[in-house]
Amino acid sequence: MNHPARFSGARLLAIVLKEILQTLRDRVTLGDAGNSMAVSALETLIGGRGLDQVMLAGGGATISVEGIESLIGGSGTDFVFTGAVGGTLWAKGVDVLVGGSGTDAVRLADGGNSLLVRGLETLTGGNGTDIVTIGNSGATMLVSGIETLIGGASREVITLGSQGGTIRVSGVETLTGGNGADIVTVADAKAIRFEGGAGADQIALGTSQVADQVVYRNAGDGAAAGANTGFDRITNFQTALDSLSLVGSLRSLLDRNSDGVVQGADRATGQIDMANDEVVRLTTTASSLNDDSLIAIRTAIGALKNPTAGSSVMVLASDETDTGVYVVTKTNGEQSITSGEIKLLGVVSNAKLGSGNITFGG
Repeated sequence: MNHPARFSGARLLAIVLKEILQTLRDRVTLGDAGNSMAVSALETLIGGRGLDQVMLAGGGATISVEGIESLIGGSGTDFVFTGAVGGTLWAKGVDVLVGGSGTDAVRLADGGNSLLVRGLETLTGGNGTDIVTIGNSGATMLVSGIETLIGGASREVITLGSQGGTIRVSGVETLTGGNGADIVTVADAKAIRFEGGAGADQIALGTSQVADQVVYRNAGDGAAAGANTGFDRITNFQTALDSLSLVGSLRSLLDRNSDGVVQGADRATGQIDMANDEVVRLTTTASSLNDDSLIAIRTAIGALKNPTAGSSVMVLASDETDTGVYVVTKTNGEQSITSGEIKLLGVVSNAKLGSGNITFGG
């Protein structure tokens, strides 16, 4: 190695050390034919165009991978970083997985996994119990097939896959369900904003003294008109803290004067005023909340006042134990309600909600 004489001894030593360190960092690029290999003490591995399957050595590794389709961790603690290009990775036995600046989609192997992730856009669990902790930098991520999801110190915005599933979450601020039936248990002291969307969702809210929100966006949420299946079930709702937040087209449907303030009232049978009421707590007890064609709740509501085609009202009705959340939308000016004019959004178990538990969100 030839170095100009003008370099000082300290400067020359720094150059030599830098070159030595560079030789200690191993960077390997694989060919395009596809590879199946075990690696050890390698810092960077770049896959080719073919299918590359890599197994890490048992002593633990810290490695950056790019273009690798399948990665199996060893018996030690493995830290894996994906490159900037992004891609789809099948992973097993990895302890820490950090996404790069590209779009990273990770599918976990069957048999169960426990790992910490950061910077991933899509994460799909396999068969078995997958326990995933999100790093403290926050996340916006699509998640499917994960049984336990633990948020970090920053904000997590999680969307569940469309096939539905059962998940236990903690430390997650925003959780949005997919089109399937989602069964969600909230297990921590941090408030959550849950939007189930389509499908018969079940959510058990946390029992800590925080204000949780369950969000409804459009009248298509919950059961179909007149149906007694397909609605959401909500448990652990604390009436002194929690709320149902109406947003989107459902808010527009019910916020008649567009002032963002819920016009709430208590009404008995035959007293609901379709010209003025936006959210009503029905003081008449319903014999059933979800019988065939919703006959019991329609009977408890009785004749409507001032009905017009297109007018809507939300009705909170109790059977003395649970509260049913209904939307009535008239198709004509008749006072009676047909089964096609009422739908059940959800049933809140062991709680009696009032109009104060309903908010108009953004």
